[in-house]
Amino acid sequence: MIASSTKDICYRTCLLTKKKLHKINLIRFVKNSDNYLTIDANQTIKQRGFYLSKDKSLINKDLPAILAKKTRTKINLNLLEQLDSFFKNSK
Repeated sequence: MIASSTKDICYRTCLLTKKKLHKINLIRFVKNSDNYLTIDANQTIKQRGFYLSKDKSLINKDLPAILAKKTRTKINLNLLEQLDSFFKNSK
């Protein structure tokens, strides 16, 4: 077996655009115990994840309804505010 000197690159698919992107270019969401979708900012929670591109043009008023339908979860009413603060903190 040959040891690789480079770390494996992890690609995931954006839930909306269906593009394969590197994990660092995506926002990860997970279902919590109450079946609500929450942001996993550090991408460390050991649960099934859903990924969304960090493209700000995807963030609009219809996003919570789209995410709820595609992930079959409940969405907090303040999801857009959480995403807005995520983008402010990630810079």
